Amino acid sequence: GHINAPERRRLLSECSAVVVPSLWWEVMGMVVFEAYEMEKPVLAARIGGLGEIVFHDRTGYQFQPGDRADFLESLRALQSASPEHRRALGRAGRAWLQAETDPKTWRARYLQIALRTLERHRALNPVGRISNATVTAPSPLSALGESVCSPLLPNPSRAPFFHPSCPISPPTFLLISMSTSKPSTSCPAC
Repeated sequence: GHINAPERRRLLSECSAVVVPSLWWEVMGMVVFEAYEMEKPVLAARIGGLGEIVFHDRTGYQFQPGDRADFLESLRALQSASPEHRRALGRAGRAWLQAETDPKTWRARYLQIALRTLERHRALNPVGRISNATVTAPSPLSALGESVCSPLLPNPSRAPFFHPSCPISPPTFLLISMSTSKPSTSCPAC
């Protein structure tokens, strides 16, 4: 059931590890982030997003969802680990959380995914099907020294280029637009 934040922090501070035996394909288990924040190792099912944020014998342990024997084996491994090893797993979880979940990192990776998606789309479609595609990206691009506007020209030999003088203020979302109109070599806002 629901546990309020102060009670959750108290319980997390008193436990030696957090077990997430989910059978549901979770996109992102916030309970793992909460455990990492408190430097607790996590035992989680290797399903959905959990399998991407819990690293076996680095931040905790994983088991195959629905496999009782695998769960028990992983639970025994966690229980038999020395307190020092469990603390090291918890510290590694917190370090991962701090490195991987700050907004600048997330936005930059989201932009990379969007640009790769556009490049793949262009590669799979005949020349001329999409004459212009523009990615408008979240704010950390300005922190990376790049503008927020990136016209992707239909020439497959060219990588995306950023307009250094684009006046658009950073949006809070990623907008990908593709059109079949005549290619443009300039940012519509510039």
